[in-house]
Amino acid sequence: VMFALLLLATGRDMANYPLAELPLHVLLVQNWGFTPDLSWNHPAWSISTEVGAYLLFPTMVVALRWERLRPATLVAMGIALVLFCMRGLRGQMHWDSGALKLSFWSLNIGLVLMALLTLLPLGTMQLLAAIEHGYAYARSAEFMQQPIVDLLVWMRVPGDTIFSVGALALAWFVFRLWVAPRNAALPHAETDQA
Repeated sequence: VMFALLLLATGRDMANYPLAELPLHVLLVQNWGFTPDLSWNHPAWSISTEVGAYLLFPTMVVALRWERLRPATLVAMGIALVLFCMRGLRGQMHWDSGALKLSFWSLNIGLVLMALLTLLPLGTMQLLAAIEHGYAYARSAEFMQQPIVDLLVWMRVPGDTIFSVGALALAWFVFRLWVAPRNAALPHAETDQA
């Protein structure tokens, strides 16, 4: 605020310091999407983002029932958060959508194969065993060491392998974007005017 008063008192150019945005910077909400550009205090964008995260985190803890979410859901939320952060940190760089497409399809196909080849048949067998012999038998070593159960466990390998390809493609995408980024090409309309 003192800096703004000093600029006004000395008659300096205020083009880069719009007074309408000063309250956003004072309240540390300048990086919450209210303004397209930062003007007053450029380094404070990180503090503004941290304030937003600190306000959002307790809301998420209370609103979401974390113990009821499946691990796959938490992994998907983590991937979405990583991509969202990468878009903010490296949005001006060229994104290799091929690696992301490979990652998306491999992760999803791998999960479907794991579910169809192992989890669904094994879960059905355990359900039927629990109904017929009781829950303790369905979880016992006697049940789990049957040859068909061993086969179903090994049937998970194709899905796991495809899933791993997706995880590696995502890691490769993030690594390339972070370590060896390429600038995004400008659209034709902007290059014609320049």
